[in-house]
Amino acid sequence: MQKSCANAWCRQSFDITDADLQFYDKVSPAFNEKKELIPPPTLCPQCRMQRRLAFRNERSLYKRTCDLTHRDMISMYPEDSPYVVYSKDAWFGDGWDPLSYGRSVDLSRPFWPQFGELMKIVPKMSLIQQANMENADYCNRASNDKNCYMIFTSNFSEDCYYSVHLTNCRNCVDCLNTHKSERCYECVDSYECYDCRWVESCKNCSSSAFLKGCTGCNDCMFCTNLTQKRFCIDNKQYSEEEYRSQLAGTTLYIRSTVGLLKKRFSELKRNMIVREYMGMNNENVRGNYIDHCKNVLDAFEVRESEDCRYVQSLVQAKDCMDYASWGRGCELIYETINCGYNCRNVLFSNECWDSNANLICCNQCLNSSDCFGCCGLRYKKFCILNKQYTEKEYNELVPKIIERMRQEEEYGEFIPTDLSPFAYNETNAQDYVPLNRDEALENGWRWLDEDTKERSTLSTPLPDDIREVRDDLCEEIFPCSITGKKYKIIPQELSFYRSMVVPVPDKCFEQRQKERFELQTPRKLWSRKCGKCGKMINTSYPPSRPEVVYCEPCYLATVY
Repeated sequence: MQKSCANAWCRQSFDITDADLQFYDKVSPAFNEKKELIPPPTLCPQCRMQRRLAFRNERSLYKRTCDLTHRDMISMYPEDSPYVVYSKDAWFGDGWDPLSYGRSVDLSRPFWPQFGELMKIVPKMSLIQQANMENADYCNRASNDKNCYMIFTSNFSEDCYYSVHLTNCRNCVDCLNTHKSERCYECVDSYECYDCRWVESCKNCSSSAFLKGCTGCNDCMFCTNLTQKRFCIDNKQYSEEEYRSQLAGTTLYIRSTVGLLKKRFSELKRNMIVREYMGMNNENVRGNYIDHCKNVLDAFEVRESEDCRYVQSLVQAKDCMDYASWGRGCELIYETINCGYNCRNVLFSNECWDSNANLICCNQCLNSSDCFGCCGLRYKKFCILNKQYTEKEYNELVPKIIERMRQEEEYGEFIPTDLSPFAYNETNAQDYVPLNRDEALENGWRWLDEDTKERSTLSTPLPDDIREVRDDLCEEIFPCSITGKKYKIIPQELSFYRSMVVPVPDKCFEQRQKERFELQTPRKLWSRKCGKCGKMINTSYPPSRPEVVYCEPCYLATVY
């Protein structure tokens, strides 16, 4: 089935396959033995992803007070937010009852506006943190982290700073999508690396810098697509003595020199051979950054998952579609984001975790089941708009709500964009589908105008050489060399730069993160020919990119 995207600014044609239709039938909820069939989506996959990501604020943090305890806290929501916001401890405490906000559904009105009214008054959790966070107050969407600062979407990491999407990392700074690594700086899409600087798409590499697509390499620099090599520069083999001699004048501790080396590295990458997708140990997959998966299509940053399509940033998910961020034991999830830990049959929902089941159109509900249009519930069942019903009442009323939603063409769609608690440029949507202010407003999203107070005109000199940096540098405020935004260097961060012998950055964290995102390919697929055998492949490298793209068999035959 061919459809045209309903978004006026898109209108892109997209396919709905027989497998898609079977999935919609499979996840359609049933009440009193009657299935309420979910209709096919009205938006293309890219616009559906964009809509979900507009509900995910990872890195925009603010100082404000808790609306219950009136104590200072760090929050995703600024002080002037129209939402009620509690600290994590207050939200999980006994000082409030989610059911006290319950109201009867009004079948004479569209449903989503009623849900939006409930979202405004039910307290929201200031940050999303789960399980054993220690000395990590400035971290969001994280769990089991220790001694970390400004890391996001991170789990089981320690002594890490200014990074996004880490798992099991130690002493890593300014990294993106990096896992099981230690002492790494400016590493992107890499696994099991140690003592590396400026490496991309590498696995099991150590004591190296400026690598891309390398596996099992030690003591290498300016190399691409090498496997199990040591003492190489520009893909040329040297003896250990020759290697040390060649690098004797390379000064990685001077910022201006590193800037020149980054330009050299960029030119090196332009003409390298790249695989159609990054991943390992997969069967029947399509997308990028996919590992240990089976039958996972149109997916990005997905691991240990099976039978999924149109999914992003998941671990251990099964039989899901149009689902972004989290996973870990989730199954039969559709048009949902920020949902994880053993959830099943969750539809059109946001921020729900810990063994939820049969949730429809819910926000920030935990350990609950068989609820519709609820916010902030814990250990509840058979609730609608936070009002308690009997099982019989619930099963009779929900079909009536769904029928009313069908009349308004609301049923089968994710939460409307105008109900997002965040401005577009506060969310991951801006990372993966960037818009300017006018475009966002025209498309119906809010926009957070920049606070000019966050810009600095100070001209405090920032040493070019890490060896010239004094301890009192951490007392200064610096202007980002690109955006002018104020930023600081924290003592732990300075200690890391000294130990890695790399220069102090002259850009703020958000600018550095933006540049790391730009090193990744888009979350979108193009059809193009393999650069060697000529067969058609699907890849996230658009035809305009300069790299030579090989299908996986040709890449493996050429590189390994």
